[in-house]
Amino acid sequence: MNFINNILKKQIFPILGILFFGGLLSCSDELPDAMDTSSKHTDIRSIRIVNAGENGDEVLDGVINENTKMITFPPINPLTDFTRLQLEAELAEGASLEQSVYNVVYPERVYTATALLKINNAPRTKEYFITFEQIAPPDGANFVDFQIHDFSSNPLGADRYSAFVGGNTRSVGFDGENVLIVPNSGAGQPHVLKMEDLRNGNTVPMNLNTTGVAGGGIFHWMTGYMVDGHILLGNLTSGSALKLYHYESPAAAPQTILDLPVANVPGVSGAFRAGDLMSASLTSTGNGFVYFADNGNAVTNNRSLIRVSVSNFTNASSPTLISPAVGYGVIWDYFNRVGTSSSYLYTTHANPIVVVDANGATLYAMPANVLPATASDPKIIEFNNSRYLLFATAPVDQGSTVFMYDITAGDDVVSAIRALSTAEVISPVFQHSLGTNSNNGAPVAQTSFHVEKDEDGNDLKLSVVAAAANNGFAVFEFNKKEIGD
Repeated sequence: MNFINNILKKQIFPILGILFFGGLLSCSDELPDAMDTSSKHTDIRSIRIVNAGENGDEVLDGVINENTKMITFPPINPLTDFTRLQLEAELAEGASLEQSVYNVVYPERVYTATALLKINNAPRTKEYFITFEQIAPPDGANFVDFQIHDFSSNPLGADRYSAFVGGNTRSVGFDGENVLIVPNSGAGQPHVLKMEDLRNGNTVPMNLNTTGVAGGGIFHWMTGYMVDGHILLGNLTSGSALKLYHYESPAAAPQTILDLPVANVPGVSGAFRAGDLMSASLTSTGNGFVYFADNGNAVTNNRSLIRVSVSNFTNASSPTLISPAVGYGVIWDYFNRVGTSSSYLYTTHANPIVVVDANGATLYAMPANVLPATASDPKIIEFNNSRYLLFATAPVDQGSTVFMYDITAGDDVVSAIRALSTAEVISPVFQHSLGTNSNNGAPVAQTSFHVEKDEDGNDLKLSVVAAAANNGFAVFEFNKKEIGD
Protein backbone atom coordinates (compact mmCIF):
# COMPACT_ATOMS: atom_id res chain seq x y z
CA MET A 1 0.00 0.00 0.00
CA ASN A 2 2.81 2.35 0.84
CA PHE A 3 4.36 1.49 -2.48
CA ILE A 4 1.24 2.62 -4.31
CA ASN A 5 1.05 5.82 -2.34
CA ASN A 6 4.60 6.69 -3.19
CA ILE A 7 3.88 6.20 -6.86
CA LEU A 8 0.81 8.43 -6.65
CA LYS A 9 2.79 11.19 -4.93
CA LYS A 10 5.53 11.06 -7.46
CA GLN A 11 3.25 10.98 -10.50
CA ILE A 12 0.03 12.81 -9.68
CA PHE A 13 1.33 15.94 -7.86
CA PRO A 14 3.68 17.00 -10.62
CA ILE A 15 0.85 16.59 -13.09
CA LEU A 16 -1.40 18.80 -10.95
CA GLY A 17 1.35 21.38 -10.70
CA ILE A 18 1.70 21.42 -14.47
CA LEU A 19 -2.04 21.70 -14.91
CA PHE A 20 -2.22 24.57 -12.36
CA PHE A 21 0.64 26.46 -13.98
CA GLY A 22 -0.85 25.85 -17.34
CA GLY A 23 -4.10 27.30 -16.09
CA LEU A 24 -2.32 30.45 -15.05
CA LEU A 25 -0.76 30.74 -18.44
CA SER A 26 -4.01 30.29 -20.13
CA CYS A 27 -5.59 33.18 -18.14
CA SER A 28 -2.76 35.70 -18.64
CA ASP A 29 -4.00 36.91 -21.97
CA GLU A 30 -7.22 38.03 -20.32
CA LEU A 31 -5.51 40.70 -18.00
CA PRO A 32 -4.93 44.34 -19.19
CA ASP A 33 -1.41 45.40 -19.98
CA ALA A 34 0.50 47.28 -17.17
CA MET A 35 0.67 51.12 -17.55
CA ASP A 36 3.93 52.31 -19.03
CA THR A 37 5.20 55.08 -16.69
CA SER A 38 8.81 54.91 -17.75
CA SER A 39 8.68 58.47 -19.14
CA LYS A 40 6.68 60.13 -16.32
CA HIS A 41 9.57 61.54 -14.33
CA THR A 42 9.32 64.22 -11.59
CA ASP A 43 12.95 65.25 -11.52
CA ILE A 44 13.77 68.89 -10.72
CA ARG A 45 16.97 70.15 -12.27
CA SER A 46 16.94 73.78 -11.09
CA ILE A 47 14.68 76.32 -9.40
CA ARG A 48 14.80 80.07 -8.87
CA ILE A 49 12.89 83.02 -7.42
CA VAL A 50 12.41 85.46 -10.29
CA ASN A 51 10.84 88.54 -8.68
CA ALA A 52 12.85 89.31 -5.52
CA GLY A 53 13.92 92.79 -4.50
CA GLU A 54 12.15 96.12 -4.17
CA ASN A 55 11.56 96.33 -7.93
CA GLY A 56 10.89 92.63 -8.43
CA ASP A 57 13.86 92.23 -10.77
CA GLU A 58 16.24 90.17 -8.63
CA VAL A 59 16.73 86.47 -9.45
CA LEU A 60 17.82 84.04 -6.73
CA ASP A 61 18.88 80.48 -7.61
CA GLY A 62 17.88 77.74 -5.23
CA VAL A 63 19.93 74.83 -3.91
CA ILE A 64 18.27 71.39 -4.14
CA ASN A 65 19.19 68.66 -1.65
CA GLU A 66 17.80 65.35 -2.89
CA ASN A 67 18.81 63.52 0.28
CA THR A 68 16.78 65.74 2.60
CA LYS A 69 14.25 66.86 -0.03
CA MET A 70 14.96 70.46 0.97
CA ILE A 71 15.30 73.53 -1.24
CA THR A 72 16.98 76.70 0.04
CA PHE A 73 17.59 80.15 -1.42
CA PRO A 74 20.03 82.93 -0.56
CA PRO A 75 18.58 85.44 1.96
CA ILE A 76 15.89 87.53 0.30
CA ASN A 77 15.76 91.33 0.22
CA PRO A 78 13.16 92.38 2.85
CA LEU A 79 11.73 94.93 0.39
CA THR A 80 10.50 92.04 -1.78
CA ASP A 81 6.76 91.63 -2.27
CA PHE A 82 6.37 88.42 -0.29
CA THR A 83 2.66 88.19 -1.09
CA ARG A 84 3.43 86.89 -4.60
CA LEU A 85 6.84 85.27 -4.60
CA GLN A 86 7.23 83.72 -8.09
CA LEU A 87 9.11 80.45 -8.66
CA GLU A 88 10.34 79.03 -11.95
CA ALA A 89 11.83 75.52 -12.25
CA GLU A 90 13.46 73.30 -14.83
CA LEU A 91 11.68 69.94 -14.57
CA ALA A 92 11.52 66.58 -16.31
CA GLU A 93 9.50 66.47 -19.52
CA GLY A 94 5.80 66.72 -18.83
CA ALA A 95 6.23 67.64 -15.15
CA SER A 96 4.86 70.83 -13.62
CA LEU A 97 4.79 72.70 -10.30
CA GLU A 98 1.49 72.38 -8.53
CA GLN A 99 2.06 75.90 -7.16
CA SER A 100 4.46 78.51 -8.51
CA VAL A 101 3.35 81.68 -6.63
CA TYR A 102 3.66 81.82 -2.84
CA ASN A 103 2.34 84.21 -0.22
CA VAL A 104 5.07 84.05 2.42
CA VAL A 105 4.14 85.36 5.87
CA TYR A 106 6.77 86.11 8.50
CA PRO A 107 5.70 86.60 12.14
CA GLU A 108 7.18 89.62 13.86
CA ARG A 109 10.94 89.31 14.42
CA VAL A 110 10.97 85.97 12.54
CA TYR A 111 12.87 85.90 9.24
CA THR A 112 12.53 82.27 8.10
CA ALA A 113 9.44 80.60 6.64
CA THR A 114 8.86 77.19 5.05
CA ALA A 115 6.47 75.95 2.38
CA LEU A 116 5.72 72.75 0.45
CA LEU A 117 6.71 72.38 -3.20
CA LYS A 118 4.90 69.63 -5.15
CA ILE A 119 5.89 68.38 -8.62
CA ASN A 120 3.28 66.51 -10.65
CA ASN A 121 3.68 64.24 -13.65
CA ALA A 122 0.68 61.93 -13.41
CA PRO A 123 0.58 59.46 -11.92
CA ARG A 124 3.81 60.37 -10.17
CA THR A 125 4.41 63.19 -7.69
CA LYS A 126 7.36 64.40 -5.66
CA GLU A 127 7.47 66.83 -2.72
CA TYR A 128 10.14 69.13 -1.30
CA PHE A 129 10.24 71.56 1.63
CA ILE A 130 11.29 75.09 0.65
CA THR A 131 12.92 77.52 3.09
CA PHE A 132 12.47 81.22 2.39
CA GLU A 133 14.95 83.22 4.49
CA GLN A 134 14.55 86.97 4.59
CA ILE A 135 17.54 89.24 5.17
CA ALA A 136 17.09 90.34 8.78
CA PRO A 137 17.11 94.14 9.14
CA PRO A 138 19.99 95.27 11.33
CA ASP A 139 19.26 96.40 14.87
CA GLY A 140 20.30 99.60 16.55
CA ALA A 141 21.31 103.07 15.43
CA ASN A 142 23.58 104.17 12.60
CA PHE A 143 26.54 105.75 14.40
CA VAL A 144 28.49 106.25 11.17
CA ASP A 145 26.19 108.45 9.11
CA PHE A 146 24.43 110.90 11.48
CA GLN A 147 23.55 114.55 11.90
CA ILE A 148 25.15 116.79 14.52
CA HIS A 149 24.11 120.28 15.57
CA ASP A 150 26.97 121.43 17.74
CA PHE A 151 26.80 124.60 19.85
CA SER A 152 29.50 123.56 22.29
CA SER A 153 33.16 124.51 22.71
CA ASN A 154 34.23 121.83 20.27
CA PRO A 155 36.16 123.78 17.59
CA LEU A 156 34.56 121.66 14.85
CA GLY A 157 31.08 122.97 15.68
CA ALA A 158 29.41 126.34 15.74
CA ASP A 159 30.20 128.88 18.43
CA ARG A 160 29.44 127.90 22.02
CA TYR A 161 25.90 128.87 22.93
CA SER A 162 26.13 132.07 24.97
CA ALA A 163 24.05 130.82 27.91
CA PHE A 164 26.81 128.37 28.84
CA VAL A 165 29.33 130.92 30.03
CA GLY A 166 30.90 129.70 33.27
CA GLY A 167 28.42 127.84 35.46
CA ASN A 168 25.43 129.98 34.53
CA THR A 169 23.58 127.10 32.82
CA ARG A 170 23.60 123.67 34.40
CA SER A 171 20.32 122.21 33.17
CA VAL A 172 18.80 121.24 29.82
CA GLY A 173 15.73 119.35 28.68
CA PHE A 174 14.57 117.87 25.39
CA ASP A 175 11.40 116.45 23.87
CA GLY A 176 12.44 115.90 20.25
CA GLU A 177 11.09 119.23 19.01
CA ASN A 178 12.62 121.70 21.48
CA VAL A 179 15.76 121.96 23.56
CA LEU A 180 15.08 123.50 26.97
CA ILE A 181 17.85 125.75 28.31
CA VAL A 182 17.69 126.79 31.98
CA PRO A 183 20.23 129.39 33.09
CA ASN A 184 19.98 130.21 36.79
CA SER A 185 17.63 133.11 37.48
CA GLY A 186 20.56 135.42 38.15
CA ALA A 187 21.97 134.86 34.67
CA GLY A 188 19.08 134.70 32.22
CA GLN A 189 15.58 133.54 31.26
CA PRO A 190 14.65 129.89 30.81
CA HIS A 191 13.88 129.31 27.15
CA VAL A 192 13.52 126.76 24.38
CA LEU A 193 15.32 126.43 21.07
CA LYS A 194 13.38 124.82 18.25
CA MET A 195 15.00 121.88 16.50
CA GLU A 196 13.96 123.22 13.11
CA ASP A 197 16.09 126.31 13.83
CA LEU A 198 19.03 124.34 15.21
CA ARG A 199 19.12 122.17 12.09
CA ASN A 200 19.67 125.37 10.12
CA GLY A 201 22.38 126.56 12.47
CA ASN A 202 20.18 129.16 14.16
CA THR A 203 19.61 129.73 17.86
CA VAL A 204 16.40 131.70 18.28
CA PRO A 205 15.32 131.56 21.93
CA MET A 206 11.67 131.49 22.94
CA ASN A 207 11.55 132.65 26.55
CA LEU A 208 9.27 130.95 29.04
CA ASN A 209 6.73 132.99 30.92
CA THR A 210 8.18 133.45 34.41
CA THR A 211 5.35 135.50 35.88
CA GLY A 212 4.89 134.27 39.44
CA VAL A 213 8.08 132.19 39.37
CA ALA A 214 9.71 133.74 42.40
CA GLY A 215 10.84 133.15 45.95
CA GLY A 216 11.95 129.96 47.59
CA GLY A 217 15.59 130.62 48.16
CA ILE A 218 18.80 131.09 46.20
CA PHE A 219 17.59 131.01 42.58
CA HIS A 220 13.98 131.29 41.42
CA TRP A 221 14.76 128.81 38.66
CA MET A 222 17.72 126.50 38.34
CA THR A 223 16.69 123.18 36.81
CA GLY A 224 14.36 121.97 34.08
CA TYR A 225 12.88 118.89 32.48
CA MET A 226 10.84 118.35 29.31
CA VAL A 227 8.62 115.57 27.94
CA ASP A 228 6.05 115.72 25.10
CA GLY A 229 5.93 119.52 25.17
CA HIS A 230 5.42 119.72 28.95
CA ILE A 231 8.04 121.49 31.04
CA LEU A 232 8.96 121.27 34.71
CA LEU A 233 10.98 124.12 36.21
CA GLY A 234 12.61 123.90 39.64
CA ASN A 235 14.29 126.36 41.99
CA LEU A 236 17.38 126.21 44.21
CA THR A 237 16.66 126.65 47.88
CA SER A 238 18.52 126.56 51.17
CA GLY A 239 16.31 126.00 54.16
CA SER A 240 13.35 127.64 52.46
CA ALA A 241 10.65 126.38 50.08
CA LEU A 242 11.42 123.91 47.31
CA LYS A 243 9.30 124.90 44.31
CA LEU A 244 8.27 123.17 41.13
CA TYR A 245 6.41 124.73 38.20
CA HIS A 246 4.62 123.08 35.30
CA TYR A 247 4.18 124.46 31.78
CA GLU A 248 1.64 122.72 29.57
CA SER A 249 3.64 123.97 26.59
CA PRO A 250 6.53 126.39 26.06
CA ALA A 251 4.00 129.15 25.37
CA ALA A 252 1.84 128.47 28.44
CA ALA A 253 1.78 130.26 31.78
CA PRO A 254 3.44 128.43 34.68
CA GLN A 255 1.47 126.51 37.30
CA THR A 256 2.96 126.10 40.76
CA ILE A 257 2.61 122.41 41.58
CA LEU A 258 5.01 122.24 44.55
CA ASP A 259 5.70 124.80 47.28
CA LEU A 260 7.40 122.73 49.96
CA PRO A 261 9.25 124.04 53.03
CA VAL A 262 12.09 121.52 53.05
CA ALA A 263 12.09 121.33 56.85
CA ASN A 264 8.61 119.77 56.63
CA VAL A 265 10.07 116.66 55.00
CA PRO A 266 10.74 114.05 57.72
CA GLY A 267 14.47 113.66 58.26
CA VAL A 268 15.44 116.97 56.65
CA SER A 269 17.25 119.67 58.55
CA GLY A 270 16.27 123.32 58.35
CA ALA A 271 19.47 124.18 56.50
CA PHE A 272 18.93 121.59 53.80
CA ARG A 273 19.96 122.95 50.40
CA ALA A 274 18.12 121.29 47.53
CA GLY A 275 17.71 121.85 43.81
CA ASP A 276 21.26 122.08 42.50
CA LEU A 277 20.19 119.20 40.24
CA MET A 278 16.81 117.70 39.42
CA SER A 279 16.26 114.24 37.97
CA ALA A 280 12.79 113.63 36.57
CA SER A 281 11.35 110.54 34.93
CA LEU A 282 7.75 111.09 33.89
CA THR A 283 5.59 109.17 31.44
CA SER A 284 3.87 110.86 28.51
CA THR A 285 0.82 111.24 30.77
CA GLY A 286 2.85 113.04 33.44
CA ASN A 287 3.22 110.33 36.06
CA GLY A 288 6.41 109.46 37.91
CA PHE A 289 8.96 110.82 40.34
CA VAL A 290 11.13 113.92 40.58
CA TYR A 291 14.33 113.75 42.62
CA PHE A 292 16.07 116.86 43.98
CA ALA A 293 19.74 116.55 44.92
CA ASP A 294 20.83 117.94 48.25
CA ASN A 295 23.88 119.96 49.15
CA GLY A 296 24.21 119.27 52.82
CA ASN A 297 21.78 117.64 55.26
CA ALA A 298 22.70 117.87 58.90
CA VAL A 299 20.34 115.03 59.85
CA THR A 300 21.96 112.30 57.76
CA ASN A 301 25.61 111.48 57.33
CA ASN A 302 25.20 110.60 53.66
CA ARG A 303 24.01 112.77 50.82
CA SER A 304 20.30 112.44 50.31
CA LEU A 305 17.61 113.31 47.80
CA ILE A 306 14.08 114.57 48.18
CA ARG A 307 11.71 112.45 46.11
CA VAL A 308 8.37 113.93 45.03
CA SER A 309 5.60 111.97 43.35
CA VAL A 310 4.00 113.66 40.33
CA SER A 311 0.74 112.68 38.63
CA ASN A 312 -0.88 114.15 35.53
CA PHE A 313 1.95 116.72 35.43
CA THR A 314 0.08 118.97 37.85
CA ASN A 315 -0.13 117.08 41.15
CA ALA A 316 3.02 116.89 43.28
CA SER A 317 2.79 115.02 46.57
CA SER A 318 4.40 112.62 49.05
CA PRO A 319 7.79 114.30 49.54
CA THR A 320 10.19 111.74 50.97
CA LEU A 321 13.83 111.83 51.94
CA ILE A 322 15.83 108.93 50.51
CA SER A 323 19.47 108.15 51.20
CA PRO A 324 21.02 105.79 48.63
CA ALA A 325 22.79 102.90 50.29
CA VAL A 326 26.11 103.67 48.60
CA GLY A 327 26.25 106.96 50.50
CA TYR A 328 28.07 109.11 47.97
CA GLY A 329 29.16 112.22 49.86
CA VAL A 330 29.06 114.75 47.03
CA ILE A 331 26.55 117.25 45.76
CA TRP A 332 25.90 116.50 42.11
CA ASP A 333 23.49 113.57 42.33
CA TYR A 334 21.79 112.00 39.29
CA PHE A 335 18.91 109.59 39.85
CA ASN A 336 17.35 108.45 36.56
CA ARG A 337 14.67 105.85 36.02
CA VAL A 338 15.27 103.25 33.31
CA GLY A 339 12.24 103.39 31.04
CA THR A 340 9.18 102.15 32.91
CA SER A 341 11.13 99.60 34.94
CA SER A 342 11.67 99.64 38.69
CA SER A 343 15.40 100.24 38.24
CA TYR A 344 17.25 103.56 38.42
CA LEU A 345 20.77 104.68 37.64
CA TYR A 346 22.33 106.64 40.48
CA THR A 347 25.67 108.41 40.39
CA THR A 348 27.43 111.70 41.00
CA HIS A 349 30.06 113.61 39.05
CA ALA A 350 32.82 111.60 40.72
CA ASN A 351 31.53 108.10 41.50
CA PRO A 352 30.71 104.88 39.63
CA ILE A 353 27.17 104.23 38.41
CA VAL A 354 24.95 102.16 40.69
CA VAL A 355 21.73 100.40 39.71
CA VAL A 356 19.23 101.06 42.51
CA ASP A 357 15.52 100.88 43.20
CA ALA A 358 13.25 103.88 43.76
CA ASN A 359 14.37 104.08 47.39
CA GLY A 360 18.08 103.93 46.67
CA ALA A 361 18.68 100.29 47.62
CA THR A 362 21.64 98.92 45.66
CA LEU A 363 20.87 96.33 42.97
CA TYR A 364 24.30 96.38 41.33
CA ALA A 365 27.30 98.68 41.72
CA MET A 366 29.64 99.12 38.78
CA PRO A 367 33.30 98.71 39.70
CA ALA A 368 35.47 101.78 39.51
CA ASN A 369 37.52 102.34 36.35
CA VAL A 370 35.05 100.60 34.03
CA LEU A 371 33.83 103.95 32.70
CA PRO A 372 35.33 107.45 32.82
CA ALA A 373 35.46 108.55 36.45
CA THR A 374 33.26 111.61 35.90
CA ALA A 375 30.44 109.87 33.99
CA SER A 376 27.34 111.95 34.77
CA ASP A 377 23.58 111.91 34.16
CA PRO A 378 23.49 108.31 32.86
CA LYS A 379 20.44 107.22 30.85
CA ILE A 380 19.52 103.90 29.28
CA ILE A 381 18.00 104.07 25.81
CA GLU A 382 16.09 101.31 24.04
CA PHE A 383 16.07 101.84 20.30
CA ASN A 384 15.45 99.53 17.34
CA ASN A 385 15.89 96.33 19.36
CA SER A 386 19.12 97.57 20.93
CA ARG A 387 19.96 99.10 24.29
CA TYR A 388 22.48 101.83 24.98
CA LEU A 389 24.03 103.52 28.00
CA LEU A 390 24.31 107.30 27.52
CA PHE A 391 26.22 109.73 29.72
CA ALA A 392 28.41 112.83 29.54
CA THR A 393 31.51 113.40 31.61
CA ALA A 394 31.50 116.25 34.10
CA PRO A 395 33.76 119.17 33.19
CA VAL A 396 36.29 118.53 35.95
CA ASP A 397 39.72 119.75 34.86
CA GLN A 398 39.48 118.38 31.31
CA GLY A 399 36.18 119.40 29.73
CA SER A 400 33.29 117.14 28.80
CA THR A 401 32.62 114.27 26.37
CA VAL A 402 29.39 112.46 25.57
CA PHE A 403 29.58 108.66 25.35
CA MET A 404 27.26 105.85 24.29
CA TYR A 405 27.87 102.14 24.96
CA ASP A 406 25.97 99.18 23.55
CA ILE A 407 24.50 97.23 26.49
CA THR A 408 22.03 95.10 24.53
CA ALA A 409 23.34 91.91 26.16
CA GLY A 410 21.40 90.93 29.26
CA ASP A 411 17.78 90.27 30.12
CA ASP A 412 17.35 93.30 32.38
CA VAL A 413 19.10 96.42 33.57
CA VAL A 414 21.24 94.71 36.20
CA SER A 415 22.45 91.97 33.87
CA ALA A 416 23.11 94.52 31.12
CA ILE A 417 25.25 96.76 33.34
CA ARG A 418 27.02 93.72 34.79
CA ALA A 419 27.77 92.42 31.29
CA LEU A 420 29.30 95.77 30.37
CA SER A 421 31.33 95.86 33.59
CA THR A 422 32.80 92.39 33.01
CA ALA A 423 33.34 92.55 29.24
CA GLU A 424 36.85 91.80 27.99
CA VAL A 425 36.73 94.84 25.72
CA ILE A 426 34.82 97.92 26.85
CA SER A 427 34.57 100.57 24.17
CA PRO A 428 31.89 103.10 23.23
CA VAL A 429 29.90 102.94 20.02
CA PHE A 430 29.84 106.73 19.97
CA GLN A 431 31.67 109.64 21.59
CA HIS A 432 31.95 113.35 20.93
CA SER A 433 33.77 116.11 22.75
CA LEU A 434 31.77 119.11 23.98
CA GLY A 435 34.96 121.04 24.65
CA THR A 436 37.88 121.19 27.02
CA ASN A 437 36.70 123.91 29.39
CA SER A 438 36.56 122.99 33.05
CA ASN A 439 34.03 124.24 35.57
CA ASN A 440 35.23 122.87 38.86
CA GLY A 441 32.93 125.02 40.97
CA ALA A 442 29.86 123.37 39.46
CA PRO A 443 31.01 120.43 37.30
CA VAL A 444 27.61 119.60 35.86
CA ALA A 445 26.90 117.64 32.67
CA GLN A 446 23.45 116.64 31.46
CA THR A 447 21.90 114.34 28.85
CA SER A 448 18.49 113.76 27.32
CA PHE A 449 17.09 111.79 24.41
CA HIS A 450 13.99 111.24 22.28
CA VAL A 451 12.93 108.30 20.10
CA GLU A 452 10.89 109.15 17.01
CA LYS A 453 8.61 106.44 15.64
CA ASP A 454 7.00 105.86 12.26
CA GLU A 455 3.26 105.59 11.62
CA ASP A 456 3.36 101.89 12.52
CA GLY A 457 5.01 102.53 15.87
CA ASN A 458 8.47 101.31 14.83
CA ASP A 459 11.59 103.14 15.97
CA LEU A 460 12.77 105.52 13.28
CA LYS A 461 15.24 108.04 14.70
CA LEU A 462 17.13 108.55 17.95
CA SER A 463 17.95 112.12 18.98
CA VAL A 464 20.34 112.83 21.85
CA VAL A 465 21.20 116.07 23.63
CA ALA A 466 24.28 116.48 25.80
CA ALA A 467 25.42 119.61 27.62
CA ALA A 468 28.08 120.68 30.10
CA ALA A 469 28.57 123.79 32.16
CA ASN A 470 31.02 126.25 30.60
CA ASN A 471 31.11 124.15 27.40
CA GLY A 472 27.72 124.33 25.68
CA PHE A 473 25.48 121.70 24.15
CA ALA A 474 25.06 119.55 21.05
CA VAL A 475 22.22 117.59 19.46
CA PHE A 476 22.87 114.31 17.65
CA GLU A 477 20.35 112.66 15.30
CA PHE A 478 20.86 108.96 14.54
CA ASN A 479 18.68 107.07 12.08
CA LYS A 480 18.02 103.39 12.66
CA LYS A 481 20.35 101.03 10.86
CA GLU A 482 19.28 99.88 7.44
CA ILE A 483 20.49 97.06 5.25
CA GLY A 484 23.72 98.22 3.68
CA ASP A 485 24.77 100.53 6.52
